[in-house]
Amino acid sequence: MGFGTVRVCQMPSVTATTLVSLSLSSVPLDYEWLPFADSTNYINFSSLRALSVSYRSVHPSLPLSPARACTLRFPMIEHLHVMAPSTWYPIIKCSEFPLKTRNMHIDGAIALIQQLDHEQLPRIGLLSLNLICDDSHDMSTALDAISDICRRASYTSTVRLEVFNTSDIVVTGTCPFITEVDIKAPVAARTVLAIIRAMPKLVRLELAGILCSPQHPIFPLSLPAISHIRMLSIIQHTCEPTRLHHSNNNYSQDSCVAFVQFLLLHLPRLSVLYTRQISDAPIRTFARMQILEYPHLANIELNLK
Repeated sequence: MGFGTVRVCQMPSVTATTLVSLSLSSVPLDYEWLPFADSTNYINFSSLRALSVSYRSVHPSLPLSPARACTLRFPMIEHLHVMAPSTWYPIIKCSEFPLKTRNMHIDGAIALIQQLDHEQLPRIGLLSLNLICDDSHDMSTALDAISDICRRASYTSTVRLEVFNTSDIVVTGTCPFITEVDIKAPVAARTVLAIIRAMPKLVRLELAGILCSPQHPIFPLSLPAISHIRMLSIIQHTCEPTRLHHSNNNYSQDSCVAFVQFLLLHLPRLSVLYTRQISDAPIRTFARMQILEYPHLANIELNLK
């Protein structure tokens, strides 16, 4: 059921106790769940097994109205999918869950994870996260928040982190749960190494560009003894060319090629390297020359354009 752009979805009253599956999209953040109400204090979804709620942002000209104080109860919930573009998860903040649930997927801003009271969440059988980080200045706090919620799960599948602001990004600490990182702006080579070191379970790394400075060589910086990265992509997400070097003289195309060659040697499980603007010849020649000492290079698909 979708709300579209309206504040209130016209729907008949529904007996919450008989529902087994419920999917709501474009839900206002101040939605009051009135069609499901069976009490002034709570709504009991006593038979509900699967719930999907996708919230929409509130337009600045439409301030939130105070929502009616109401607790939602999901004693039998097994599958929970929540997507919220803002910094608030009403469905979690205002709900009671069982001690355990089969799987949960959360899609939204990293700030939401940081604000969650984890004691409100059930123990999770299988957890997947797709998180957006707009402010990368305190990446360590973000990694700690992700680790905290992942520890409530028996297993985690995909834990994806998208980073949009890479200015002055600092990565410290570790997060053994993140499997995918997509950085939407060019990032310094030293930061790429810090990310790989901080996320030992990372299998997919997408970069909008690498900034390499010959004044600050990457060697002999090391990577983990075992890296799980299988796919490395260096490609701009817009129509602009991929930035493997900065227009400023402090950044060097040759240094960036050398950095990618360094990654090829030290990512033994890498199966795909995809990029648009690293020169084809030096990468392929380098791989052929090093293949006897680093036999894993024979298994890498070089998709260079």
